[in-house]
Amino acid sequence: DPRECLRNNAVINRAVEEMNKGFCDVSFRKIGDSLANCDPYMVLADFDSYDRARKEAERRYCDPIGWQHMGLINTANAGRFAADRAIREYARNIWKASPIPEEKLSKKTLFRK
Repeated sequence: DPRECLRNNAVINRAVEEMNKGFCDVSFRKIGDSLANCDPYMVLADFDSYDRARKEAERRYCDPIGWQHMGLINTANAGRFAADRAIREYARNIWKASPIPEEKLSKKTLFRK
């Protein structure tokens, strides 16, 4: 219940109030109302977990060597989730498309005017 989140969390309540007021003459009332009345993506319910993770990231960022180490490990382990693989799988499984063989590609085909 988003209303319960608003009642039980002063930070969330204040943020939604500020959205409803607007910033620099821009209204964010539709977003505030959506969060307060239905919150279909459970943004308010997830706020505390998000805030804890954000604070932990800030803490870890203050250790440059540790931060770089985590970045390298993350990159090294990302191969399975590479964009090239994902695009190939989408092309094959969803769009039923196959790549054009390299020998059939030419600058004329790629850069038509």
